[in-house]
Amino acid sequence: MWKNRRLFHCLCANENRYLCEMEGYICIITCIIALIGHLDGGGASTFCIVIPAMLPVYKKMHMRTTTLLTISVLAMGILNLMPWAGLHGRLAEIEGEVSFVDEKKTLEENELARPKLFVFNLLLTVGVIALLIKDFFPSYVPFMIGVGLAIVVNYPGCKTAEASD
Repeated sequence: MWKNRRLFHCLCANENRYLCEMEGYICIITCIIALIGHLDGGGASTFCIVIPAMLPVYKKMHMRTTTLLTISVLAMGILNLMPWAGLHGRLAEIEGEVSFVDEKKTLEENELARPKLFVFNLLLTVGVIALLIKDFFPSYVPFMIGVGLAIVVNYPGCKTAEASD
């Protein structure tokens, strides 16, 4: 009698009216676990916490495992925007405070920057994204065409192109 009783057996009962409600709760629980697991900013540790805890539930409920990964990654991405998470937190620990660098000064000092070609680079980026959305080609084709065009236009001399690597 007790052999058939498992921890998540009540979630996986054959009553369909509870299953529809439980899928939403399982997604919310996945998000909460990912948010708590990602407080240290480490993606690998977050996956080591979320996947072993939730993968059996997703399989038992016949939910797509890509949903588990998508919710985890979205929660991690949102938490990475916080000042204490991810690289920002590590930088603050090492340096004592986060210092912001003046972007204009950095752009002027960088000899490989091409501010005059901003419009071209913007249109090239939009074109690559449009080709990816339209899905005419495999995804690597627009990227390779875009990189090739960007290198040829932004760095026309061979020495400059080699220096960009």
